[in-house]
Amino acid sequence: MFNELQNLPENVVKNPEIINKQRFHGSLLHGIYSNMIYALDHYTFDYFLILSSRTILYRNVNEPDLIKDELHSTEFNICQTDVNTWWWPHFLDTLLAKRFLTTGALYRSPHEGLCFRHDVILKIHQFLSDNPEITQDLIVYPGAVEEFAIQTIAEGDFLYLGNGVYNDVDLSDPNKYTCKINMFDVPT
Repeated sequence: MFNELQNLPENVVKNPEIINKQRFHGSLLHGIYSNMIYALDHYTFDYFLILSSRTILYRNVNEPDLIKDELHSTEFNICQTDVNTWWWPHFLDTLLAKRFLTTGALYRSPHEGLCFRHDVILKIHQFLSDNPEITQDLIVYPGAVEEFAIQTIAEGDFLYLGNGVYNDVDLSDPNKYTCKINMFDVPT
C-alpha cells in the first residue's frame, strides 16, 4: 500500500509513520491512532473522519450536517448486543474492556465512516497516553479492536457517517456519507 501512495497529488498528506497493518488485528487501530496523533500535531481541525483504503465519500459533508447528525446519533453499546455474538467474546478479554466494564459501557461501530469532534480526539489521545499497557494490548491484539476501542474510550460520543461494511449499499440515506467499495468500483 505504501508504494501505491507515492505518486499522490501534493494536497494529499501521508503520515510518515509506516505501520504494517493486518485485517482482524490491532495494527489497524494502531494506524488510526497514529493518524490521530499526526493530525493533532500538524493541523487545526474540528472533526476527524476515519476512512479505510476501500472507503469513499459519496456525499459532501459540511458542519451543519454534522451538527444535525450529532443530534440524531445512535449509541451502540454492549447492553444492546448479545455478548456472545460478533467480536464481543474476543473483545471482553482486552484490558480496555475489563477496565470499562467496571466503570461504564462498551461501544461499537464500524470504523469506516466514524467521525469524532476535536475534543473527543484529545480525550482518546489522553486516555491512550495515560494507559500505555492498554494501548499496547490493543495494538497487538488478534482481533478487530478498531470496531470498539476508540468508540468505548469516547464513551459513545461519536458519529457514524458510514453506510455499512458491505459493498452493496443504499446510497439514498441522507444521513450517510461514506461507503465501502470493491477495488476500482465507484458507486453511482
